[in-house]
Amino acid sequence: MKVSDIVAETFPVGQFHDDGVDKDWVYEKLFKQSKKIKNVNADLAIYFITRNGEFWYLLVKNDRTVAGIVKSANRNILSVTYLSIDLIFIFPEFRKSSAIKWLLYSVKELTDYPIIADGAIFTGGLELILSLIKHKLIRCKSLNKLTGEKQQIDSIIFDPDLCYLFEQTKLGFGKNYFSEDATSEDKGWVWYNLFETF
Repeated sequence: MKVSDIVAETFPVGQFHDDGVDKDWVYEKLFKQSKKIKNVNADLAIYFITRNGEFWYLLVKNDRTVAGIVKSANRNILSVTYLSIDLIFIFPEFRKSSAIKWLLYSVKELTDYPIIADGAIFTGGLELILSLIKHKLIRCKSLNKLTGEKQQIDSIIFDPDLCYLFEQTKLGFGKNYFSEDATSEDKGWVWYNLFETF
């Protein structure tokens, strides 16, 4: 047996099934009952709903089309509260866009707790984590769930006692003081793209 096969069995990595999230359920049970929290750029906004102790963040395009969702819950590790990411799903039509980056960036900006990702990571998730590490879009470390020790990482984690930790940075969504409609008293907000054009 190859080492890669052992790793694949020990740390399941695979394609996330498109039938795992029912689009009608997302619209009826999440989107219609959620509240708009913040615009993240000219076309995108974050909506939020709490259901059964779970926190759902929705990335919505033009206030009507859900591009992706994050399901999360608070989790305590050694008396420290983290926001644990339980599910990330981007609808197929938005997978070649920057939707995933906008969604994760927004969740990081809006939560009051450091974020952890634990357990199986889907194939695209591994690429995403490596991209976050490489471009330093989010402070990414490993968290030892048994000791609380944090360490810098530069590659994928293959230890069941560790999880990914995305620390708070609170950079904001952008501000431009040179917009045409800005006055000396009120400079006005203008959104800019932190990532490639959506």
